[in-house]
Amino acid sequence: SHYLLGWGGCLCLWVLECQGGCKVPQTVTIYWAGGAVCASGYWECQGGCKVPQTMEMLRNDTWVPIYFAVEQEELLSVYEESKSVMWFMLGLVMGNGFQMVTGETQSQPISNSAIVTMEGQLRGRGEPEELPTVVIVAHYDSAGAAPWLAFGADSNGSGVAVLLEIMRLFHRLYRDPYNLLFSLTGAGKFSYYGSKRWIEEHLDHLESSPLHENVAFVLCLDTLANGDTLHIHASRPPQEGTAQWDFIRDLESVNGLPQFQGVDVSLIHKKINLGEDILAWEHEQFSLRRIPAFTVSHLSSHQLGLKSSILDTRSQVDTEKLRRNTHVLLEALARFLYKEPMKVQPHLPHYLPHSSFPPTWVDGSRLTATLDWLVAQPRAAQLLGEKHPLLITMETLFRRYLRDTKRHVFRDPEFVFYDQLKQTMTSHRGLLCPHTGTVPCCQLSGCKGPIVPPYWHRALLPTVGL
Repeated sequence: SHYLLGWGGCLCLWVLECQGGCKVPQTVTIYWAGGAVCASGYWECQGGCKVPQTMEMLRNDTWVPIYFAVEQEELLSVYEESKSVMWFMLGLVMGNGFQMVTGETQSQPISNSAIVTMEGQLRGRGEPEELPTVVIVAHYDSAGAAPWLAFGADSNGSGVAVLLEIMRLFHRLYRDPYNLLFSLTGAGKFSYYGSKRWIEEHLDHLESSPLHENVAFVLCLDTLANGDTLHIHASRPPQEGTAQWDFIRDLESVNGLPQFQGVDVSLIHKKINLGEDILAWEHEQFSLRRIPAFTVSHLSSHQLGLKSSILDTRSQVDTEKLRRNTHVLLEALARFLYKEPMKVQPHLPHYLPHSSFPPTWVDGSRLTATLDWLVAQPRAAQLLGEKHPLLITMETLFRRYLRDTKRHVFRDPEFVFYDQLKQTMTSHRGLLCPHTGTVPCCQLSGCKGPIVPPYWHRALLPTVGL
């Protein structure tokens, strides 16, 4: 039998119940399991069934619009009235039943699109130009089939929250023999385009830059609000004796502390696939320019989880695990950064060799508030203009805690964004009888370019009741 299925008050779709008891769709390539869109290669439902990945929906060329709507009274009314004729799905869309009408004009390219990346640093003790630099990076944008519903709690609101907490706490400590360079990058869901342009700006256009030479390593933060294993993704296995190797050893040693029992560390080596349009992890942009880098994530593969899904919402993350993972990374960084000072300055606080950051220093309520602030608004790259309040607030935090803060605005990206991502839809019964009420809805995408299918901005799926 057919169903109109709503998940979390977000979306209604035609689905069919499979043998295992999970609900799988019968239209185009939108895949549901157990009431949730699957964003990994395969998702195993409670009934034991496996369904393919949702991203196939975004890779196919289609011509019929799809609209995503928040569940509300008017929408449920249309659903109830249409249940008796559901098997006439195609007939309904063609006008033999409910018709869904939007009064908006056709989507148009957004002129003068801009991608914003910001940076700031904490200088080490001594001449900054002569000190090695540890770079900490996270991308702040989200993605999903409907950009206006893409809140990106785990990917990558968690990474941004961890970066801001690391920045706040290291700002309070004495200077160490390393420079710390922080960067929040834009367009991360578009093959980490903000990182790419930021690296090019430093290496190709600036005479003096922390990335030119003497980079210890680049630590990229991604999806850190779940799981009991921190996976270190690297394009090349780190060699013994390098800064990367030392940091990974320090991260593994943190597991010996009583408060972190049960947290595992795993090193995953994956070569960069140059045949793919979209890179798997953010560190790959740095590795392509021979800068030592790796990504820390609770995901063992970039194809798992809800990295580009409208289902990556606040309810899907565990704030206690976010706080714990933040504490683990802070401990590992402190062990790496202050290892040499402890050898020559034994008068430093006694807790540094054991627990550099007492549990009370890592503010769980602040992390939760930061995450709530980030997911309170959609952060799709199409929606974040250079004067967006979110970017202004993040820049203010950078200027509060860091020095040499800069905002990089990159124009003329390699892709085209489209407007009309949020519209109002009216349902009509037949040709003459309008249904009471209108439904705010969001179109499928809003982007077109070489890294996505040619007609991604047109959307798809004739869905009744949206």
